[in-house]
Amino acid sequence: MGLKTPDFIVKINGSDSTEIIKKRLISISTNDEAGFKSDSCEIVLDDFDDAIALPQSGAKIEVSLGYKETGIIKIGDYFLKEVTVEGPRQVMHIRAHAINN
Repeated sequence: MGLKTPDFIVKINGSDSTEIIKKRLISISTNDEAGFKSDSCEIVLDDFDDAIALPQSGAKIEVSLGYKETGIIKIGDYFLKEVTVEGPRQVMHIRAHAINN
């Protein structure tokens, strides 16, 4: 089996934000924590031209990850905890914690 092409879907407050994120993605990471510690997600974007609207605090973020060749699966729903923008290149860090269902 050859190399697989990573793929994802990100929805913010039910709105599909995948295309803008794909154009500016640096990384997406999720952490599945044990016990009482909340799962988390971080999305890092290149906002070099300050064109990405900051998501509102508490926004619901739905993350699905996978590969184009095998499909995408939902990883989880998260609440936006914080957004930071740093550096002269405008790197945006979106950090969220899992919604307890």
